Amino acid sequence: MYVLTWGLVSQNTSYKQSINYDIKNDRSLISMKTKVYSFFKSFPVQLGITHLQYNLLLLGVFLFSLLFIFGKTGSTYGFHHLFLNPIYLNQAGFLSFFIVGMSLGWFVLNWNLTSYILYSYKFPFLATLERPFINFSINNFFYPTLFLVLYIGAIVRFELAYEYYSVMGIVRNISGLFLGLLSTNSLLYFYFRYTNKELISESTKFQELNRSLDGKKIQQRKLNRKLEEFRMGKSTKRVETYLSGRGKVKKARDVSHYSEELLLKVFRHNHLNIFIIQLLSIFLILLSGSFADVEPLKIPAAASIFLLFSIVLSFAGAVSYWFSRWRVLFLVIALVVWNQSTKTSYLRHFGYAYGLDYQPLVEYSLDHLDQIASEEQMKKDREVGIRILENWKEKNSKTPKPKLFILSASGGGSKASVWSFRTLQVLDSISNGEVMKKTALMTGASGGMIGMAYYRDIYRQSLQDTLVDLNNPLYLNNLRRDL
Repeated sequence: MYVLTWGLVSQNTSYKQSINYDIKNDRSLISMKTKVYSFFKSFPVQLGITHLQYNLLLLGVFLFSLLFIFGKTGSTYGFHHLFLNPIYLNQAGFLSFFIVGMSLGWFVLNWNLTSYILYSYKFPFLATLERPFINFSINNFFYPTLFLVLYIGAIVRFELAYEYYSVMGIVRNISGLFLGLLSTNSLLYFYFRYTNKELISESTKFQELNRSLDGKKIQQRKLNRKLEEFRMGKSTKRVETYLSGRGKVKKARDVSHYSEELLLKVFRHNHLNIFIIQLLSIFLILLSGSFADVEPLKIPAAASIFLLFSIVLSFAGAVSYWFSRWRVLFLVIALVVWNQSTKTSYLRHFGYAYGLDYQPLVEYSLDHLDQIASEEQMKKDREVGIRILENWKEKNSKTPKPKLFILSASGGGSKASVWSFRTLQVLDSISNGEVMKKTALMTGASGGMIGMAYYRDIYRQSLQDTLVDLNNPLYLNNLRRDL
């Protein structure tokens, strides 16, 4: 009897332990599922998914920048050097990286601004926060942070492999980039801290909404459409948690007891502040272009590119916001209209080379090209060419078999012009001034021809004025000021 009782107790205890073990496993599994679900429904994750779902164009700007930085696009022209080793006042260092960091901060800010305009109404709980845009930017960190990590990695690799910087030199440059980034964001943080509106402060002004929209049928229709999306649940995304300004994970508030009109009023008011910042972006890049000849205002090319991308982001966001599903059609129409407009005299830009007389203007058309390419004209050109060779022969008649030089320079913009000019200076110095005397033809393309034409003109002046020194570094410095 005792044995039987002990056996029953033992089985019962084992059974209870098994049940307890299963319950613990179930609780652990439930807890794990809850954590995964909570993570998936966190605001940063939902924002990242929203970007992938609705507007890849915004992410495309980051991707396009990385293609430049890693040399996948424009490497032939050295575009990646502009980002990896920026130059300011003829030097690459802390200050040049600081300026690039400031423009990068502005670029990231505009990315957040555009994202906020497009997606804020999808997350109604934002309207209940004290500073909606600042909290939105904090949670919208993933793609900018990923871009920054890749950018810094490319800078470190480039400076170690090609510029031979010391570790301290690399740390100094990266510090400049970070400080520039932080300085821009800090200034704008204070602006939005005192201008962003939250739900509580706006609730007393709610009656102004309809009055402000009286007579504005387009705005009223757009508001009504947004309200309908709110009511039908088509535009909202469920969020469980978000990161606060102090980096703490907090629960998202329930906004079901607030009216949809009130929520949208908050977002629309904050959009006005964002529009002001975007106008400032356009003003900054126009200002930098207007004072391009002032040395301290010649910011690094990478900084100008980031400012330009900021304008592109603002334009893309405006098109997406106002035209929504019609944005692709609008962009196609806009490109066609712009292409046709540039053919008019009002928008056509003419480039002039300094020192050349353009009066009277020569007609540029197929008919005129056919006229100057006629048989008669080509015969005259041949006669001129023979006369040039006869003059060269007469000039070098004292030598039985004189050497005839033909100089050719490749294109490549300002660098090619400086290269060809400096090459001619060196050739002149090592030949005791005989190169130009024996040259019968100078030919080439683009920037290389600019350098040779400049050298040829100085040579012509030296024949008339013995004080003109072909090897004077002043001429080379004048030519390379545009680099």
